[in-house]
Amino acid sequence: MPFVVLAVAIAAAAGGGAAVVADRSLPGDPMWSFKVHVNESLQTSLAGSAEATANSHIEAIDTRLAEAEKLAAQGRLSAKAEASIKTNFDAHTEAIAEAIAKLEAAGKLDVAADVAARYQATVATRAATLAEANVSGESSVSLSPILIKVRAALDQASELSANASAKASIESNTSAKTNVSADTGINLGL
Repeated sequence: MPFVVLAVAIAAAAGGGAAVVADRSLPGDPMWSFKVHVNESLQTSLAGSAEATANSHIEAIDTRLAEAEKLAAQGRLSAKAEASIKTNFDAHTEAIAEAIAKLEAAGKLDVAADVAARYQATVATRAATLAEANVSGESSVSLSPILIKVRAALDQASELSANASAKASIESNTSAKTNVSADTGINLGL
């Protein structure tokens, strides 16, 4: 929590100008750390719910992968920038998995399934875009190391989505059968 207070104080002191400049920065740029550690952390901290928090992490993942593609196209995807992207990407994928687990534990299975599906769709879309850029020659630097990580995240996202959807479906079917039983007075053996 002290970090959030500090971030708010810094953003307010800077009049928001630093935040705006930071939003346009890429890994390796001087303001990128501010963007990731202040802007995005503040956005996530203020999300308010597990679903909103997960959506903030999904947006950050989409941003990281767009940054990787842009840096590669510009020939600026250095080993250091790649490592920063991968580390940040990993942190967000872990946070999404945790948020989905929290939603499931709270009995919000439909919401967990929706979040997992958005996560899967975002990673799948970016994986396809990065793969196309990598083979088409649009990138002057290979995106293969990042693609390996993205494909692993896509496998995780697909598994999370399938599991969350199955749980939501089971709960929905059980709830529907219970309602039928209550409405008709017929014991369905539940």
